[in-house]
Amino acid sequence: NFDDFDAKDIAFITFFYQTFGIVLFSIGSLHYFLKKYAKVARAYRLIGIYLVVCVLFIFTFQSSFEGLEELGSDLTANPIMISIIYVFIAIMIGINLKFNPSKSNSNVLENTIAMSILTAIFAMNMAIEFEQYYTLFWLIFNILFVGLIILLFRIGYNRKDMKLVNIASICTFFFVIIKFFDIFSNLLDNGVTWLVFGVVLLAGSILFEKKRRTTTDRLKKEKAIIEANK
Repeated sequence: NFDDFDAKDIAFITFFYQTFGIVLFSIGSLHYFLKKYAKVARAYRLIGIYLVVCVLFIFTFQSSFEGLEELGSDLTANPIMISIIYVFIAIMIGINLKFNPSKSNSNVLENTIAMSILTAIFAMNMAIEFEQYYTLFWLIFNILFVGLIILLFRIGYNRKDMKLVNIASICTFFFVIIKFFDIFSNLLDNGVTWLVFGVVLLAGSILFEKKRRTTTDRLKKEKAIIEANK
């Protein structure tokens, strides 16, 4: 029953899925050590990216930090266990960073941002009872989100990988639209706000779809040319 959920529950769920997303990405990368698991590896990595992007997106809004102070006693009750979990994940990221099992040209960037996100989550877990740091973490998560989207665009275009480009494009679209509404909602009355939001959403949807189709066609043609020249 959704009525039973409060800010504390939502906060715990977001922390759990953020960490779980990084675990899936790291485990997926390790699967590349065995060729027969290569397809499974990509699936793990993509699911991990979806989870991390979604939770990062949530934490780009200051309202998402409401209720976190109530969660502090639960998350910080056993700091040794939390530290062990994060060290374990960090070791997996370190292995991927050193050995590059996926043979990715952007391996350093991929695992550096994964480690950055993990570090931010760990730091926030340790400082979750101190509300005065929430604005700092809000800024950090905004920077990490934008950095991750730029990285997905870069890797997607370089590899002609439309899945990554689509993830980045959809996230950018919703980020801009919802941020616009979040920033200007207090400056306009409700009627004008919803009218402007509707117009912006409609115009943005049309432009986004046109851009997405153009990009998809271009990347398909470039990929076909590359494969034909092999």
